[in-house]
Amino acid sequence: MSTLQSVTAVIALIFALSVIVQAIQEFIKDFLQTKPKAMMQALNEFMGDMLNSADVQNALKVRGLDVTAVENFSTSDFRSLLDAIPFDQQKVQKLVQGGQASLDKIKDNIAGAYQGALARFQKIYERKNKQIAALLSVVLVLILNANVIFLYESISADPAMQQAIMSKVQTIVSDDATAKAKANAKAGTSDDPSAQATALKESYQATRDQIATVLNTDTMLVRTNLYPDDFSSHWLKTIVGLLLMGGLVSLGAPFWNDVLKGAAGVNNGFSGNGKKS
Repeated sequence: MSTLQSVTAVIALIFALSVIVQAIQEFIKDFLQTKPKAMMQALNEFMGDMLNSADVQNALKVRGLDVTAVENFSTSDFRSLLDAIPFDQQKVQKLVQGGQASLDKIKDNIAGAYQGALARFQKIYERKNKQIAALLSVVLVLILNANVIFLYESISADPAMQQAIMSKVQTIVSDDATAKAKANAKAGTSDDPSAQATALKESYQATRDQIATVLNTDTMLVRTNLYPDDFSSHWLKTIVGLLLMGGLVSLGAPFWNDVLKGAAGVNNGFSGNGKKS
């Protein structure tokens, strides 16, 4: 029972760190515009020399949409969008005169292959997100010296700490859900520089608030001043614990949120059975 509580408390701490990584990553994505850039890259690769992503972007602007809106387009939506895009007439004429296809047929073919471009975009975007998450996880763990081995040893030796962590984590879960709701509400983008600057400022402030909440709730995560003691007494355990924590945190807040709910449910089940007996 005590071991299960200790493991659940450690999972809660890993979740807390992953929430920080998630918040920082969202701000970086807003700042660097990684999603629009990935979409532009996928569109350029998809359309070849017949079109370019700038043409698609201009057609979307006329509709008041950002390039990332294409992610939610169906094949028919994208085919309709193509009618508003000027094709290179010289290249089109060569294809038409060569008997390869009419302009409408060319557009139909492009629209038919659109889902492939969308899959390509998702691969590019997910790969970049995983790379950023892995890097941020390792950096954060190293900055805080959040060693999973030492944290587990401290928690398993202190039942009161286990209970304290589990009660505090509800604050983190609640704030994480609130932050996600706000991010979803502001999911739309604008081409107005002043609006973009305001959104970026709000994203930065939300990130700071989320980080402050997590670190103030779980102060034991901040072990930076213990680096000298850790390395002098257990240098191998220090390195292994830090690398392991970095890998675990990089799995992401959604993953650890689900794991934490499952572990807490099992823990509560055992507690309930014990009380009954």
